[in-house]
Amino acid sequence: LLVGLLIVTRDIIEKSCIPFILGDIGCRLIGFIQVTIAYNSSYVLVCVSIDRLYAIVRPMDVRTASAAFRYTLIIASWIISISFASAQLFLREIEVFRGMRVCGNRSDIKNWNHSRPVGLLIFY
Repeated sequence: LLVGLLIVTRDIIEKSCIPFILGDIGCRLIGFIQVTIAYNSSYVLVCVSIDRLYAIVRPMDVRTASAAFRYTLIIASWIISISFASAQLFLREIEVFRGMRVCGNRSDIKNWNHSRPVGLLIFY
């Protein structure tokens, strides 16, 4: 739900050629929130899979499985998502593109030839 509400809505607004008006901090926060939500949607699916695996492996213990374990999985997924997405707070900035202010990745990072391998090693 958050993916559709926040990520898609922002992309529609951005693609409709409206200049970015929230400033540098807004750019960084929106990038951070978008990436956090995208990561967390994947990690929640992993948590559901772990819970279902537990239900299949130990079918008689499903009712005795604690809610604390499930809450721990969800909290862990949010912590992992936030920690991996925190790089967006440093990588995003306002740029002028075709005379319009847009929110994007820093130019010096885009021009760095080793950014893709380093990013793959750090964030994946």
